[in-house]
Amino acid sequence: MSAAAILDLSWRRAEWAQAIAPGAPTDLFEIQSVAEGVYFAFARPQAVGNCKAAIFLNTADVLVVDAHSKPSAAAGLIAQIKQQITTKPVRSLVDTHFHWDHSQGNAGYRDAFGKDLKIIASDTTKKLQAQFSQARLQESLDPQGHPFSGQPHIPVLLDAARQHLSTAGSREQKVRIADRIRQLEAFQREMQNFIPVLPTVTFGKTYVI
Repeated sequence: MSAAAILDLSWRRAEWAQAIAPGAPTDLFEIQSVAEGVYFAFARPQAVGNCKAAIFLNTADVLVVDAHSKPSAAAGLIAQIKQQITTKPVRSLVDTHFHWDHSQGNAGYRDAFGKDLKIIASDTTKKLQAQFSQARLQESLDPQGHPFSGQPHIPVLLDAARQHLSTAGSREQKVRIADRIRQLEAFQREMQNFIPVLPTVTFGKTYVI
């Protein structure tokens, strides 16, 4: 592994550790109880959006459905689960499909819970992740890239936000746009050398947990 790659990995691990540390910001999601032992995590608006998630509280552990757009977002929800629901570990993570905002957070759960975590998906979902996830992420970060419809093109969004900041009139506008730029730059740094983590358990038609 190159020195640059080692530094990048260290930066990401520090970011994830900060996200799950006591006292870290836990405001990426609004967690609502919908039934006994069942919770809904509503993703609050971000410059790079996260998917919503379902949380199931089991006897000894937790199951989470869908993994968000980046590992640090996954770490943020993990922190909220510990703070607001339970200290039980997440042992099952389900990827409902391969889209970036539902699966790029797999690494955050893996880093938090290690080999005891099962990342569960259909055979087709894993196949599509392996085929498309890495290339589409890199295209979305490449200034010359042309990512498929639905994946945010970060350099274009950053250029637009910086131009908007230069013409913003009120202080409130400037603060809001500056925060958007900060979020986009943070996503760009975190995901620049990111390698997607694929499901570890797959199935054809059904899988019983």
